[in-house]
Amino acid sequence: MKKENTTKINKKTPAAKYPNLKGKFEILKKLEQEHIKVGKRMLSAAGGKMLVLDLAIVGFLKRSIDLIDGIITLINSWNIIGAAPLVRLQLDNLLRLYYLSTLKNSDDIALEILKGRSFLDMEDSEGKKITDARLRYYARSQYPWLDKVYEETSKFIHFSDKHYFLTVNSFKEQTGSFELFIGKGAINWPESELNTFLDAVICITDAILKLIIGWAITKQLHFDKL
Repeated sequence: MKKENTTKINKKTPAAKYPNLKGKFEILKKLEQEHIKVGKRMLSAAGGKMLVLDLAIVGFLKRSIDLIDGIITLINSWNIIGAAPLVRLQLDNLLRLYYLSTLKNSDDIALEILKGRSFLDMEDSEGKKITDARLRYYARSQYPWLDKVYEETSKFIHFSDKHYFLTVNSFKEQTGSFELFIGKGAINWPESELNTFLDAVICITDAILKLIIGWAITKQLHFDKL
C-alpha cells in the first residue's frame, strides 16, 4: 500500500528535534562569524600590503561564508537535497585553496584565475590537468576523509538512490507497505546522518579557515624578509 503526502511539514528545526546536535549548530555559527575575523587578519598582515592571491582568497572567503549561510538555512528547513550540493561546493573551496597553498607560484596562478581561467585549463608540475581527481590527489594525505565526503555529496548532484530514499517517510516490514512523502524537506532525516553531515561541514570549513590563517602568516614572513 502506498500513500502520498504533499502537506505534512515538520515545523521543528533539527536542533529542536535532536537536542544533542545543538552544539554542532553553534559551532557552525561561530565558524560563519570567524570568516570576518580571518579575512581582516589576512588583509592587515604585512601592514596591509596586497598580493594577487589575497584577492582570490577574499573570493574564497565570500563564497565560503555564503555557502555556510545557505547550508544552515536549508538544514533548518530539513532540505538535505538542497544543502548537500552546497557542501560539495565548500569542499571545492578547500581543494583549490589547498592546492594553491602547495605552490611556489601561487600568486601567478591566482592571477590566471582572476583573468577567468579555470583550473581545468591549467596543468600541474607533472603536466597533468588539474581536475577534481587531481586536486583530491594532492589533498588526500592532509584530509583523509575528503574522498568519502566528495563521493557522498556528489550523489546529491546527480540523481541517485539518495533522492529516492528521502521520499520514503515510513516502512512497515510486516506488511511491506510504505508511505511516500512529496513535499519540502526530508522529514525522515535521522539524527545519525545529520550528525555526520554537520561534522563534514565543520571539518571542511575549519580546514579552509586554517589554510587562510596560514597564508596570512606566510605573507607576513615574506614581507618581513624584504
